[in-house]
Amino acid sequence: MGSNLPAAAINEKKQAIISGKDIAAVPISKQIDDSLKRARTIYQRVQLVLQNIIKHQKLQQDSNEWLNSIKKIMNCKLCFQKQQRPFSESIRKTATICQEVAEDRKKHIKAIELSCAKRIYDNLQEYQTHVIEVQGKDECEDFIQNVKQEIFGTDNILSKETERLAKTPKYAHLATELTQWEDIIEPLCTTVIPDDSNKQSKEWYKILVKARCALQKITCTIKQVRYEEWRNAKNHYIRIGSTVPSPE
Repeated sequence: MGSNLPAAAINEKKQAIISGKDIAAVPISKQIDDSLKRARTIYQRVQLVLQNIIKHQKLQQDSNEWLNSIKKIMNCKLCFQKQQRPFSESIRKTATICQEVAEDRKKHIKAIELSCAKRIYDNLQEYQTHVIEVQGKDECEDFIQNVKQEIFGTDNILSKETERLAKTPKYAHLATELTQWEDIIEPLCTTVIPDDSNKQSKEWYKILVKARCALQKITCTIKQVRYEEWRNAKNHYIRIGSTVPSPE
């Protein structure tokens, strides 16, 4: 069954694919942007708390400035806690949406293959014989790994576990990184400044430094998810175009 789109629309679509415009699904793009915006916002909150703690440690104890500094720390901490829940929900929603879209795309390709009665082979789905796919896939991977090590050296070749981890979708890492982030900041959210605020502020400072590093890692992963989604959407359009007949 041929396409009903005019030739001009098809050419415009091809140009969009080449230039990388309008490839990522709109809901995913908006959700990823929301997660990135919230990550940057909560990073600013962490920075504010750290700055106020540094100032607090330099002040003379029991002075007016020292007492006001405690109030500033608590206010910044409260603002940070308010941003924490929306941030966590946004990250989890991003991972869920990306997973659902990836599954929908696999089902779409599977439906096209069934309707055309043939498999789609490209750089994403390389051709393999039925024997390798069913019976000897692990043996084939081990043989290729051994050949690479003999040619390039063991130190220059990644292990099978490392390669599998690198091939794991980036959105799958978000949930793990978010859990690590929440474990780090849990003591911060369950404690208040006691009389010995200098000691407590030092403990908070150590926690927030670790949280800042974890947050930077999450932000980096979100950017990788955005690029990966753009690439996957682009490849999906190309794969569809390789099976859908062009209009006469």
